[in-house]
Amino acid sequence: MKKMTLLLLFSVLISNCAQHRGYDTAQFREREYETGKITLTQEGLTQEQIQAISSTRRPTNFPIDVSLIIIKNQPINNELEQLYVSKMLEELKKSEMIKRIVPVPKYILPERVNFPVIQELGIRTLTEYVILFILDEETFFRWTKILETRFEITSAVDFLVIDSQTTAILASDRLFSQITYEESIFKVGEKKKAQEEIFTEQGQFLGEKLNLLFSQ
Repeated sequence: MKKMTLLLLFSVLISNCAQHRGYDTAQFREREYETGKITLTQEGLTQEQIQAISSTRRPTNFPIDVSLIIIKNQPINNELEQLYVSKMLEELKKSEMIKRIVPVPKYILPERVNFPVIQELGIRTLTEYVILFILDEETFFRWTKILETRFEITSAVDFLVIDSQTTAILASDRLFSQITYEESIFKVGEKKKAQEEIFTEQGQFLGEKLNLLFSQ
């Protein structure tokens, strides 16, 4: 009886539970970056590139334009990926700091995305900043049964905010959302609503992080 009571109490506590976490590392560097003692390497950055990157400052003219790039470590369900992008767009459009949002189509992305590629795409889309999302097939979207009639949905996505002009990394952080649902979520139509809810939450989470980054 005691065991059953504890189980019911736990069930009540997690009902409609939602958690949102990240690394909370999206912070703009305000101090000068000392470049006088940097040793140049043969395959590394040039002195000109170092000066350009280290001189990156917070934007002062708002609103800004951003482009979105998605990279994946494994193939991901296309419908699920498109839903994620659409929810990100919906939430970012609500920010007063952002004017234009340009999702970069995957058919123009090379197999290997590096800083020169990111800079070129940022400039070609005429955006000041590039938001790079890294989708990991194992953590992007997961269902876990935690009780007989309850399921936990989690989604974790790492992202970078990169200056298109200098290629400086302004932020490297993670979006993590976790929501608990009743088993009825697997009814027709309900699963799609759960996916929309958790991706909407992540879009709101990203908007909050960007507002904090640019308004510090």
